[in-house]
Amino acid sequence: MQKSKILVVEDDKIISMEIKDRLQCLGYEVPAVVFSGEEAIEKARIILPDLVLMDIRLQGKIDGIEAAENIKAECDIPVIYLTAYTDEATLQRAKVTEPYGYIVKPLEERELHSAIEISLYKHRAEKKIKESEVRYRAIVESFDGYIYINTADYVLKFLNNNMMDYVKHDATGELCYKAIYGRESVCPWCVSDVVLKGKTVRSERLNARDDRWFYEVSTPINHADGFVSKQSMIQDITERKEAEEKLLGSLKEKEVMLSEIHHRVKNNLQIIASLLRLQSASIEDPKALNSFKVSQDRVNSMALIHEKLYRSKSLSKIDFEDYLNKLAIHLFQVYGVSKERVQLHISAKDIWLGIDTAIPCGLIINELISNSLKHAFPGNRSGNIDIALSMNGGSTYSLVIKDDGMGLPPGLDYNHTESLGLQLVNTLTKQLAGNIEVERQGGTEIKIKFEESSYKNRVEKN
Repeated sequence: MQKSKILVVEDDKIISMEIKDRLQCLGYEVPAVVFSGEEAIEKARIILPDLVLMDIRLQGKIDGIEAAENIKAECDIPVIYLTAYTDEATLQRAKVTEPYGYIVKPLEERELHSAIEISLYKHRAEKKIKESEVRYRAIVESFDGYIYINTADYVLKFLNNNMMDYVKHDATGELCYKAIYGRESVCPWCVSDVVLKGKTVRSERLNARDDRWFYEVSTPINHADGFVSKQSMIQDITERKEAEEKLLGSLKEKEVMLSEIHHRVKNNLQIIASLLRLQSASIEDPKALNSFKVSQDRVNSMALIHEKLYRSKSLSKIDFEDYLNKLAIHLFQVYGVSKERVQLHISAKDIWLGIDTAIPCGLIINELISNSLKHAFPGNRSGNIDIALSMNGGSTYSLVIKDDGMGLPPGLDYNHTESLGLQLVNTLTKQLAGNIEVERQGGTEIKIKFEESSYKNRVEKN
């Protein structure tokens, strides 16, 4: 461990020799012994000792007090005074230089050792504090915002340069609510009480003084004396707020535009359905008439989705349970089937689908319900149709459509059929990256597992 260096300043040569000998016996290094204040200043500059033992009365033009004052100002080296004089005037002069201790001659070794160790420890601690303060000052001055510290009674203890520029003067010692916010009483939003209890508080606020938005982080600072103060770091976020408002305004405009697009698409699809219906009025061929009717149903199922999106709070997803109920009501009316004869059970609670999934899924259900209503319950036969749509996790869904009717014709290959409706179901299932399972016992049960589609996914696959 490196020895502490001590510069001895004593104009009595015998006493200086004794002091040097004692210090070396105590384990200190004495790089020099000088006899005047001028020499003390010069040697301190050159050897930069850890501590100076300074006699107050010295040879030369300046005494030990003046020399100590110069050494402290230039080199920041702690000084312990050695003196045989204890008069009040001398002590008052010495006190101004803030020495680290006094040792009254004649010297006692234990007192000398204690005074030196305490002074060295105190100086090291103060040096660390000063270095910490320098780092803190560098950090706060590089912060692109405002910083201030106030006490529990709202007195400002520190302001960084940005904050001084904001209030247009150094407001240290003034009340924070008056100097910074231009108020005559404590700010209604003040969080000092909460922060002084040890909590960090973050907030956004519009400053009525200059109509600007600020984001503030207030943190407690615990001092060695037990007191707590509040540090506030503030950033001007006015430009960000204005950008957010513009973005929200633009988003609102786009939502209105998108809603109008859904409305127009729905109207156009309904016009197509109406044209098909008008055209079918002049058709006598039952097979052709049925084709027109099926086409109307398909167009209607798509129009209904755009209607739901137009009415929905979300322009990207629809409540599919509500959609299924409306679609089923329409199909029961079209095919003239009463709900008393064929009972419908729908289970799709909390299922919301985007338009890329909802349209093919809606068309699949449209085809399968239509097939059940047309073929599963001939004559006045009664029965049930069950529709269940559930989420399996992530973006995977299970759709089950079941009826307890006549069942599929024997030998019908569901995957290879001439029926346009069943071909459409197969094609749409592939579009949804799904697969179909068919059960024929006690009616017909069709299970389709699929993934929620999106425009992004389709582009990546292509």
